[in-house]
Amino acid sequence: MIPVFQDWWFHYRQGGFEQCFMDFVSEPEFMDEVHEFWMEWALAYVRAMIVAKPDEIMLGGSSASLSVSSPKIFRKYELPFIKAASKICRNAGTLSHLHICGRSWELVQIVADETEVDVMEPMEEPPGGNVDLAEAKRRVGKKLCIKGNINTFDFMMNASPSQVEEKCKRLIDVAGPDGGFVLSTGDQCGRDTPQANLFKMVEVAKTYGMY
Repeated sequence: MIPVFQDWWFHYRQGGFEQCFMDFVSEPEFMDEVHEFWMEWALAYVRAMIVAKPDEIMLGGSSASLSVSSPKIFRKYELPFIKAASKICRNAGTLSHLHICGRSWELVQIVADETEVDVMEPMEEPPGGNVDLAEAKRRVGKKLCIKGNINTFDFMMNASPSQVEEKCKRLIDVAGPDGGFVLSTGDQCGRDTPQANLFKMVEVAKTYGMY
């Protein structure tokens, strides 16, 4: 996985998210220099991975989520890289797979319209995110493979296996027609998620969700 700029800077910069975003505001010229350095490194990383002929390359963008960041910052610091990286992948015949969790609907539309990304996840539903799967299928389903949309910190933790089955089938009915949908949870599942719920999701995908 290759981190987008905000993810990379967040992990290297002491002070957490607050300091990262203060840097964008108070040190714009310095951040432009850092971004230029990072962009060169990140694209070299993409090209090096392409040599290994992977099935896909994951671009990790958790910190670009609109739950913590903004469309303006995304367009300035993330979009140029995502455009370039997805183009490299497309030209090499390798899938590009972008992760941006939390509130992401505005970014989903930007990515679909302005990049060559193949798959985007996790399309989180409320309250963790703001993606309506039916709307996403209508709006971007011909441009992006959409993945996810099952809430993890509430639904998968507390639902019964029968409720998981019903929800998974409903999502497949909504987003599965004509392909371009991967049934999946919206981000990681908590430690105490019942295994029966996870197995039920996989079972439904294998039996009800086969194209």
